Amino acid sequence: MQICKSKNPDLIPTCEANGGKTWHDSILIKGRLLNFFVSGEVIRNNDFDTHNPFVAKFRVPSKTVAFKTWKVPKDWTTLKYDQWAFHKQYQKLSDTRPNDELDSETLIVNWASRVETAFDMSLQECHKLNPDEFPQPSLPKDFRGRCTGH
Repeated sequence: MQICKSKNPDLIPTCEANGGKTWHDSILIKGRLLNFFVSGEVIRNNDFDTHNPFVAKFRVPSKTVAFKTWKVPKDWTTLKYDQWAFHKQYQKLSDTRPNDELDSETLIVNWASRVETAFDMSLQECHKLNPDEFPQPSLPKDFRGRCTGH
């Protein structure tokens, strides 16, 4: 916002709540992408209650743009599972407090890994107790990796 506001002092505020006005939206642009930054503007379109979205415009050479397709794991809700077994397994894995010294990305990945492990453990437990009702013996590979980078 600072770069855009310095180039355009008439930039409208991004938030106009409770009679106040702020210009505190942030956008993080990786160094190489910053070279392609053209402009930024605030759009007043009433799609959001008191917020006017900031839109950044880039001019990127079309011949050098690369696309990466991410493999998205299948949705767990398609599997038969017991929510109480999942809750119990998650509680077992969540007894330890997170290390406050870790960065936010590591904390999120660690949490996602605990969730996935708890879900897998709950499937295994339910399958052992009642394989007819819970035919899935464990979390299949196609369902793994959401937020954990596997």
